[in-house]
Amino acid sequence: MNITKIEGAKSLEDVHGSVDTIKKKGFFRSLFAFMGPAYLVSVGYMDPGNWATDIAGGSAYLDQLLKRYNENVALALAAYNAGPAAVDRYHGIPPYRETRAYVARVIREFNRRKQAARSVEQLAQAK
Repeated sequence: MNITKIEGAKSLEDVHGSVDTIKKKGFFRSLFAFMGPAYLVSVGYMDPGNWATDIAGGSAYLDQLLKRYNENVALALAAYNAGPAAVDRYHGIPPYRETRAYVARVIREFNRRKQAARSVEQLAQAK
């Protein structure tokens, strides 16, 4: 997957001026800043204060997005990060720097872990 900067791309901070995207935060704090806990609670994916149901809800939501975008992982991740409306509006990954970086980072980490698991498996078979 090749993700390049689109000329004139707006950042999520430009689009959502009230969201502070500059400060370093944990993954979930950043995710909830973009998605908004009120939205997640309203659609039944989050029970404030119960991390187990929050993780289960996030997984269910991602599964729903994968189905919506025909198992296209990049589009599902973009919708998870920027919202399905943005993905639909741009007919693909939105031109937000943060969303493009998020999608690339998650796919890169997935592939890194997958390769590491294969290497461990190959070492175990060689013994």
